[in-house]
Amino acid sequence: MKRVLLLYLLLLLPVLALRGQDFRVPPDFDPDTVRDFARFEPAVVKAADWLMHHPPDTTAQRREIARFLVTWLDKTPTLTIVLDPDIITFTDCPDCLLIYMAGYAKHALQNPDASTAEHNIAAVHAVLDYYLKYKKFLPKSKGIKFYLKLDKKGKLETYIREHS
Repeated sequence: MKRVLLLYLLLLLPVLALRGQDFRVPPDFDPDTVRDFARFEPAVVKAADWLMHHPPDTTAQRREIARFLVTWLDKTPTLTIVLDPDIITFTDCPDCLLIYMAGYAKHALQNPDASTAEHNIAAVHAVLDYYLKYKKFLPKSKGIKFYLKLDKKGKLETYIREHS
Protein backbone atom coordinates (compact mmCIF):
# COMPACT_ATOMS: atom_id res chain seq x y z
CA MET A 1 0.00 0.00 0.00
CA LYS A 2 2.81 2.41 0.86
CA ARG A 3 4.48 1.70 -2.47
CA VAL A 4 1.29 2.44 -4.38
CA LEU A 5 0.81 5.69 -2.46
CA LEU A 6 4.43 6.70 -3.01
CA LEU A 7 4.19 5.91 -6.72
CA TYR A 8 0.96 7.91 -6.96
CA LEU A 9 2.58 10.92 -5.25
CA LEU A 10 5.65 10.73 -7.46
CA LEU A 11 3.47 10.72 -10.55
CA LEU A 12 1.18 13.48 -9.28
CA LEU A 13 3.80 16.00 -8.11
CA PRO A 14 5.09 16.90 -11.59
CA VAL A 15 1.51 17.41 -12.78
CA LEU A 16 0.80 19.75 -9.86
CA ALA A 17 4.04 21.61 -10.47
CA LEU A 18 3.12 22.17 -14.13
CA ARG A 19 -0.37 23.42 -13.34
CA GLY A 20 0.88 26.91 -12.48
CA GLN A 21 2.89 27.13 -15.69
CA ASP A 22 -0.04 26.97 -18.07
CA PHE A 23 -1.34 30.51 -17.58
CA ARG A 24 -1.80 32.50 -20.75
CA VAL A 25 -2.96 36.07 -21.10
CA PRO A 26 -6.60 36.08 -22.23
CA PRO A 27 -6.55 36.54 -26.00
CA ASP A 28 -9.54 38.89 -25.88
CA PHE A 29 -7.82 41.36 -23.54
CA ASP A 30 -7.42 44.59 -25.49
CA PRO A 31 -7.01 47.46 -23.04
CA ASP A 32 -8.06 49.98 -25.67
CA THR A 33 -11.47 48.39 -26.23
CA VAL A 34 -12.24 46.60 -22.95
CA ARG A 35 -15.03 48.16 -20.96
CA ASP A 36 -15.57 45.36 -18.43
CA PHE A 37 -12.27 45.09 -16.59
CA ALA A 38 -13.94 43.11 -13.79
CA ARG A 39 -14.31 40.21 -16.21
CA PHE A 40 -10.52 39.83 -16.21
CA GLU A 41 -10.08 39.81 -12.42
CA PRO A 42 -9.67 36.00 -12.22
CA ALA A 43 -6.98 36.21 -14.91
CA VAL A 44 -5.21 38.97 -12.95
CA VAL A 45 -5.09 36.72 -9.87
CA LYS A 46 -3.71 33.86 -11.98
CA ALA A 47 -1.15 36.19 -13.56
CA ALA A 48 -0.06 37.33 -10.10
CA ASP A 49 0.31 33.72 -8.98
CA TRP A 50 2.29 32.87 -12.09
CA LEU A 51 4.68 35.77 -11.62
CA MET A 52 5.16 35.02 -7.92
CA HIS A 53 6.00 31.38 -8.62
CA HIS A 54 8.46 31.80 -11.48
CA PRO A 55 11.98 33.19 -11.31
CA PRO A 56 12.76 36.55 -12.85
CA ASP A 57 13.85 36.18 -16.44
CA THR A 58 13.33 37.82 -19.77
CA THR A 59 11.22 35.21 -21.52
CA ALA A 60 8.48 36.37 -23.81
CA GLN A 61 5.86 34.68 -21.62
CA ARG A 62 6.97 36.54 -18.48
CA ARG A 63 7.06 39.86 -20.33
CA GLU A 64 3.59 39.23 -21.76
CA ILE A 65 2.12 38.30 -18.36
CA ALA A 66 3.81 41.27 -16.65
CA ARG A 67 2.53 43.61 -19.39
CA PHE A 68 -1.01 42.22 -18.96
CA LEU A 69 -0.92 42.72 -15.19
CA VAL A 70 0.52 46.23 -15.32
CA THR A 71 -1.79 47.30 -18.16
CA TRP A 72 -4.84 45.96 -16.33
CA LEU A 73 -3.76 47.79 -13.17
CA ASP A 74 -3.21 50.99 -15.10
CA LYS A 75 -6.55 50.88 -16.93
CA THR A 76 -9.00 49.33 -14.47
CA PRO A 77 -11.28 51.80 -12.72
CA THR A 78 -11.90 49.44 -9.78
CA LEU A 79 -8.45 49.11 -8.22
CA THR A 80 -5.77 51.67 -7.51
CA ILE A 81 -2.34 50.88 -6.16
CA VAL A 82 -0.55 53.83 -4.64
CA LEU A 83 3.19 53.29 -4.88
CA ASP A 84 4.08 54.89 -1.57
CA PRO A 85 7.84 55.43 -1.15
CA ASP A 86 7.45 54.86 2.59
CA ILE A 87 6.31 51.30 1.83
CA ILE A 88 8.16 50.54 -1.38
CA THR A 89 11.71 50.76 -0.07
CA PHE A 90 13.03 48.35 -2.69
CA THR A 91 13.10 50.36 -5.90
CA ASP A 92 16.58 48.94 -6.43
CA CYS A 93 14.87 45.65 -7.40
CA PRO A 94 12.50 46.15 -10.38
CA ASP A 95 11.30 42.53 -10.30
CA CYS A 96 10.38 43.02 -6.65
CA LEU A 97 8.27 46.04 -7.57
CA LEU A 98 6.38 43.89 -10.09
CA ILE A 99 5.81 41.24 -7.40
CA TYR A 100 4.62 43.95 -5.01
CA MET A 101 2.00 45.08 -7.53
CA ALA A 102 1.01 41.46 -8.24
CA GLY A 103 0.68 40.68 -4.54
CA TYR A 104 -1.28 43.86 -3.87
CA ALA A 105 -3.66 43.22 -6.78
CA LYS A 106 -4.21 39.60 -5.81
CA HIS A 107 -4.92 40.47 -2.18
CA ALA A 108 -7.17 43.39 -3.08
CA LEU A 109 -9.21 41.31 -5.52
CA GLN A 110 -9.56 38.40 -3.13
CA ASN A 111 -10.20 40.62 -0.08
CA PRO A 112 -12.17 43.63 -1.33
CA ASP A 113 -13.12 44.76 2.18
CA ALA A 114 -9.54 44.77 3.48
CA SER A 115 -7.73 48.00 4.21
CA THR A 116 -4.90 49.54 2.22
CA ALA A 117 -2.56 48.59 5.06
CA GLU A 118 -3.62 44.94 4.77
CA HIS A 119 -3.05 45.02 1.00
CA ASN A 120 0.39 46.55 1.61
CA ILE A 121 1.22 43.87 4.18
CA ALA A 122 0.23 41.08 1.78
CA ALA A 123 2.21 42.70 -1.04
CA VAL A 124 5.35 43.14 1.06
CA HIS A 125 5.10 39.54 2.27
CA ALA A 126 4.84 38.44 -1.38
CA VAL A 127 8.00 40.42 -2.14
CA LEU A 128 9.88 38.92 0.81
CA ASP A 129 8.84 35.39 -0.14
CA TYR A 130 9.87 36.00 -3.73
CA TYR A 131 13.17 37.58 -2.74
CA LEU A 132 14.09 34.70 -0.46
CA LYS A 133 13.08 32.12 -3.06
CA TYR A 134 14.89 33.76 -6.01
CA LYS A 135 17.62 35.70 -4.22
CA LYS A 136 20.36 34.45 -6.54
CA PHE A 137 18.58 36.01 -9.55
CA LEU A 138 17.82 39.37 -7.92
CA PRO A 139 19.97 42.36 -7.01
CA LYS A 140 20.72 42.95 -3.34
CA SER A 141 18.26 45.35 -1.79
CA LYS A 142 18.73 47.35 1.39
CA GLY A 143 14.99 47.96 1.62
CA ILE A 144 14.18 44.27 1.46
CA LYS A 145 16.89 43.42 3.99
CA PHE A 146 15.36 46.04 6.31
CA TYR A 147 11.94 44.40 5.91
CA LEU A 148 13.41 40.94 6.49
CA LYS A 149 14.92 42.16 9.78
CA LEU A 150 11.61 43.71 10.83
CA ASP A 151 9.79 40.51 9.93
CA LYS A 152 12.22 38.40 11.94
CA LYS A 153 11.58 40.64 14.96
CA GLY A 154 7.80 40.40 14.42
CA LYS A 155 7.50 44.13 13.75
CA LEU A 156 6.90 44.20 9.99
CA GLU A 157 3.12 44.45 10.05
CA THR A 158 3.17 47.19 12.69
CA TYR A 159 5.70 49.17 10.65
CA ILE A 160 3.62 48.87 7.45
CA ARG A 161 0.39 49.81 9.25
CA GLU A 162 2.09 52.93 10.65
CA HIS A 163 3.34 53.94 7.23
CA SER A 164 0.26 53.10 5.14
